[in-house]
Amino acid sequence: MNKFNNLFELFNSCVANTESRNLVGSIEQGNVSLLSSSHYKSKVESISLALINIGIKKNTKFGIYLPNSIQWHLIDLGIMMTGAICVPFYRDLSISEFCQQLTYTDCEGVFVENLDLFAEHYDLFQQSKLKFIVTLDEGNIKNIPLQIQHIKYNDLVLLGQALVKTDLQTLKNRGNQIAPEDIATIVATSGARDDVKFAMLSHRAIINVLTNLENTFMTSFGSNDRTLVILPLSHITGRVNSLMHLVFYNQTVFCSNLYNLPAQFKAASPTLIIGFPKIIKMLYYTLRKVFFKNKSIFTKNILTWSNFSSDKYFSKIDNELAPTSLEIIQQNVAQKIFFKKIIEFLGGNLKIIISVGGNLSSEVYKLLRNCNILVLEGYCLTETTGLCIINPPYKQIAGTIGLPIKNNLVTLSPEGEIVIQSNSFYSGYYKHNNDDIFDGPNLKTGDVGEVTPQGFLKFIDRKKNFFYTGENRKIFPHKLESVLEEERYISHALVTLYQHQILGIIGVDPVRIAMLFDRHHEKCPEDFSGMVNHPITQQEIVRNVGNANQKLGKNEKITLFLICPFELTLQNKLLTSTYRIIRPPILERIGPYLTDVRTISQ
Repeated sequence: MNKFNNLFELFNSCVANTESRNLVGSIEQGNVSLLSSSHYKSKVESISLALINIGIKKNTKFGIYLPNSIQWHLIDLGIMMTGAICVPFYRDLSISEFCQQLTYTDCEGVFVENLDLFAEHYDLFQQSKLKFIVTLDEGNIKNIPLQIQHIKYNDLVLLGQALVKTDLQTLKNRGNQIAPEDIATIVATSGARDDVKFAMLSHRAIINVLTNLENTFMTSFGSNDRTLVILPLSHITGRVNSLMHLVFYNQTVFCSNLYNLPAQFKAASPTLIIGFPKIIKMLYYTLRKVFFKNKSIFTKNILTWSNFSSDKYFSKIDNELAPTSLEIIQQNVAQKIFFKKIIEFLGGNLKIIISVGGNLSSEVYKLLRNCNILVLEGYCLTETTGLCIINPPYKQIAGTIGLPIKNNLVTLSPEGEIVIQSNSFYSGYYKHNNDDIFDGPNLKTGDVGEVTPQGFLKFIDRKKNFFYTGENRKIFPHKLESVLEEERYISHALVTLYQHQILGIIGVDPVRIAMLFDRHHEKCPEDFSGMVNHPITQQEIVRNVGNANQKLGKNEKITLFLICPFELTLQNKLLTSTYRIIRPPILERIGPYLTDVRTISQ
C-alpha cells in the first residue's frame, strides 16, 4: 500500500525532504539553470492557485500543447495538483488533428505558445468546450471567439504568486479532496494515427509506477544523480522521466534542443537518460563522426584495440565468467586512452541509458557499453503508465527487454502473446470500451514475445504483423526490420510479402545520404526523388541489404527491395511518436511504386 494518496501529497513530501537542494532546471545559453526546492514549490503552487481562482474545478480537463520545457513540467504539476486532469498533446499534430483531439477530450482550457494557430483556424475550435487559452508569449488577437478567455501565462503566474501569500489553504483543501483513484491525466497512446486512444491514468497509477522504478533502481540511481529529459513530455515515458525526482530526489533537467544533443549533454552532464532507439542511434552517429572519422592509422589502431579489449572483457561478464587480470588491465587502459573521451563528450557523468520503444542495434549497444555505460533496454505501454519491463542494473542481455519491474508480473499466453499484471494499470480509455484488452486481471498487449534460456523476455513483433512465405513459413517482420535498420544508411525498414517473396521497403535519412555523397565527393541532389534514385544511393542500399541478409536465416532473407520514394517522418504521419513506422499508410502509399522493386542477388 502506497503512503501517498495523490500527487499533491507526493510533491509536498518531495519538496519538504529536499528543502536545501536544487531539483529541476533547464539549459539556457549553454548552462544549466536550476530551481531550488522552495522556488520550485512556489512556482507550481502559483499555477495551481491561479487555475483554481479562474474557476478550474476538480476533474476539469486542461490541455498542454507546448514544446518540451521546464514550463511544460511546472504547468503539468500545477494542473494535476488542483485535482484537474492534464491532457498533453503531441506537437507534431496537424491543426485539424489537434482540434479534433482537443474537442474529443472535452478540454475546457489549453496552454499554447501563442495564438497564431487560433488566428488562422479559430473556426475549427468552435465545436470544442474551450473556455480558456493560456499563451506563453505576450501576443494578442482580435478574432478569438468571445466565449473563450485569453490569459497570458505571466499574468496567470503573477495572480498565483499573490494568492500563495494569502490563500494557500485553498490549494491544501483541494489537494485533500483528491482520491487515489481520481484521474490525473489523459494520455494519447503512441500507436497508429488512425487508431489513437486516450488512456486515463490515476494518481495511484503514476505514484505506483514511480515507486516501482524506485524499488528497481534503488542502488543504481538516487539523490546524487541527474537526468536529462529528451523524450516528448506528451509521451508517457517522457512524462514519468520528468517526475522521477519526486521519489528519487535527483535533479531533472529539461532538454531544449533535441537536434543538438551533444551540446545538451555537455551542459547538463546527466548520469541517466531515457530515449527511443532512433534518438540513441542519432547520438551514436554523432559519436562515430567525432571519434572515428578521418583519423590517422595510429589512432585507428588504438580505437580497434580499445574496442577489441572491451568486447573481450564484456563477453566474459555476459557469460558470467571472471575476466583475467590481463583483461581487466586492458579494459582499464582502453577506458583511459579512448572511452573516457566519449564520456567527457557526453558531459562526463553518464552511467545509465534506458532505451524503450523498439530494438537498439547491436553496434550502438556495444559502443555505449564499452564506455562503461549501463545500457538497459526496456518495454513500456501507456496502459501500464510507462516502463513495466527492463533489463535490471545487475544483469543485461542485449536484444531483450529484460525482466518485469517491481509489482509487475509478465507471462506468455499459449500463442506467445505478452500478458501483464501491474499495480500501475490505466483506468480505461476515455470514451472507448477496453473490455477486449483484459482477460481477468491480465492485460493482453497484442505483442508477441519469447523467453530466453536466462529467463529474460524478448520482444518479437506485434501479434497482427506476421505473414507466411511461399514455403508456408511464418515470418515476423520486426526481426528483419531491426536487422536492416542496423545498417548505416537505412533509417527505417518495413518488411512485407510481395509476389510470394520477402520485400524490404527501405527508408533513408536525407542528412545521412548527403554524408554518403560527401564520402564519394559528389554533389547530393537537392530533391528527395533524385537522391533516392541516384546510383550512389541505390548501390549503397544494395550493399546494406546484402549485409543484413548475412545475419538472417535462410528463409528470412530479403529477396526484393525498394527505397521508399517519399520521406518517412512524424510530420507526414508515417511514424509514431516513438519514431516507429506506421505500416498501413506506408503500404497504401507505396502501391504505385511497386513496379520499381529490385531483386537482391543471394
